Amino acid sequence: MRESDLIDKCSMYLGMETNRILERRIKQYLLEKIAYAEKGSKFEKEIGILKYLFRTGFISQLITHAGLEALKRRGYDVLMLELGKEIAGYTAFQIHADNSLHIFSVEVEPEYQGQGLAKNMIEEVLNKAKMKKISRIRLGAGGHEATNKLYFHLAKRSTELNITAESGNWINILYEKE
Repeated sequence: MRESDLIDKCSMYLGMETNRILERRIKQYLLEKIAYAEKGSKFEKEIGILKYLFRTGFISQLITHAGLEALKRRGYDVLMLELGKEIAGYTAFQIHADNSLHIFSVEVEPEYQGQGLAKNMIEEVLNKAKMKKISRIRLGAGGHEATNKLYFHLAKRSTELNITAESGNWINILYEKE
């Protein structure tokens, strides 16, 4: 399957703008990511034995709901990438008080990696940021190979996307003066 064919078959939506059915799928997906974190990953080490709380029915649902509500209030959101009824990836970010947006997690499920989906999600977050008049975006912290690749992809297209790229994986969004 060609890259553009797969992208055309996907749908994207922001977690904060979903209906209850999509919200439930998002919660279930994130719950599984927490409860069954990749063995040996930094995240698995950080969450430690707490991951077992996320494996127990009612407690996990309560923690997930309360946790997501707390994150929403702090400006966190997630762009979900769905292929059919399956979540193929996500991009998690936070909008800060200084009108900047920090993308701190980009993940595409292994069977869909290498097909341009992460680039497509980042560009969609950029479009959403422009609609919200965000001034700057930071893509990761500059220490991860995948986010660095995404940053350089955007930097190469700076004129087309109406952005400038700065060191530290910062992207400045350019707006026409009114």
